[in-house]
Amino acid sequence: MAIIFEGMSTCPICDQLLDKGKPYMGFLPFTGNAKDRLFMFSDAGVHVDCLHNHPYGALALVHNNKCEEVVRPENRKCWVDGRIIDHMEHVIGFGMFTSDESEPLSKFNYMILNRLNLDRWPDRNAFISAAEEFLQAGKWGCLSEVNVLQIAINEVK
Repeated sequence: MAIIFEGMSTCPICDQLLDKGKPYMGFLPFTGNAKDRLFMFSDAGVHVDCLHNHPYGALALVHNNKCEEVVRPENRKCWVDGRIIDHMEHVIGFGMFTSDESEPLSKFNYMILNRLNLDRWPDRNAFISAAEEFLQAGKWGCLSEVNVLQIAINEVK
């Protein structure tokens, strides 16, 4: 969840301070893609009115809710065998790669895999191909040296 300091943090939409004078909410860090249209919402505090008036506000809420749903321990199910992954060291999990549903990579948003099942994952090569193409096309951006998409590719390979 976003860390918000009342009277110091600003809304990424209106650039005004978040304080008790105007209702606001915090988003989970649902994407690491700085080039995605929803990145401004990820791990941010946003005025409720600004969110509802923004053209991507509803979509941002959908992704925040999806992220909140998949991080619950009871929903930590492997895409390969459908079983809950009990040991955290076996979990390979990622948030939203892209909000553009026309992108092949969007099929893998919020994927959760048990690393013990990687050899049996039928979509493994499709994920690697879609992710590498997305990177090569310059559709992924990072604000730090940590490239979450490259980490995902490396983990799955």
